[in-house]
Amino acid sequence: MEVLKNYEILLGTYEAFVLGYKLNDEDSKPKLQTSIADHAHAASIRCLAASDKFMITAGGDEIVKIFNLRNRTEHGSLTHSEAMINAMKFYDKKYLITCAEDGKVCIIRTGTWKVEKTLLKHTQGVIGKNSRSLFFTQFEIFIFCPKIQL
Repeated sequence: MEVLKNYEILLGTYEAFVLGYKLNDEDSKPKLQTSIADHAHAASIRCLAASDKFMITAGGDEIVKIFNLRNRTEHGSLTHSEAMINAMKFYDKKYLITCAEDGKVCIIRTGTWKVEKTLLKHTQGVIGKNSRSLFFTQFEIFIFCPKIQL
């Protein structure tokens, strides 16, 4: 169980809570211990992304919240999109990529939390992103090259 000591389970619920659990194996029987519990949104959590320092949540209330995982506090919120965010992913700990229902794919620099680029090629909402950097909507596919100069 020593291998799992540095990992944390982070999840969002339909009841708008953000929950985090860490393995506590100080006793003879390992247990999951709550590391974060926050009623973060007014509607269900749509997606969640985490890097070593930050956790980002997007809810059905069209709010994107930033949490600091080191001191377990809310760091702020992002207001770059006027639609619901359906998927998010950190790239190289420097950028957060968000995909919204209005078809926008935004590249945001972490730290300053400013939008570096907005990609507007989708005619419908972006509903997801897979691990091979393909963004997809219900009817079209957009290939994203991670080597774009910002």
